[in-house]
Amino acid sequence: MNNEDKLLSLKNWAVIGVSNNPDKISYKIWKILLRNGYNVYPVNKNYDEIEGEKIYHSLLEIDDDIDVVNFVVNPNLTKKYLEEVDKKDIKYVWFQEESFNEDVVEISNDFNLMGVAGRCVYATLDLKEKMKK
Repeated sequence: MNNEDKLLSLKNWAVIGVSNNPDKISYKIWKILLRNGYNVYPVNKNYDEIEGEKIYHSLLEIDDDIDVVNFVVNPNLTKKYLEEVDKKDIKYVWFQEESFNEDVVEISNDFNLMGVAGRCVYATLDLKEKMKK
């Protein structure tokens, strides 16, 4: 099983950078994960709720165990949230394009994180949905 399949087999996801704009990829990722049966914890310090759903300001606010953190923010924010990933002992990360750089990769390696980088979880799940039809 490759990293992508491994991460997609896990069901508790946090999405960092969720937007209230349905045209934004972070919103689309949140919704496609929900549609595919994942438990999703949306995280964005700028919102308290979107469409009646609680939005967490930090990973540390989430009481449940998180299997995978999906990053849809710039690399500087990704670095800050990686500290929270480490504190919560989360082992799997998925970096959307433009959410990582060399520093992020280095920190991820230091924390022994396993993950996917530069692939879009939305595109991956959308393709799987279309193939089922």
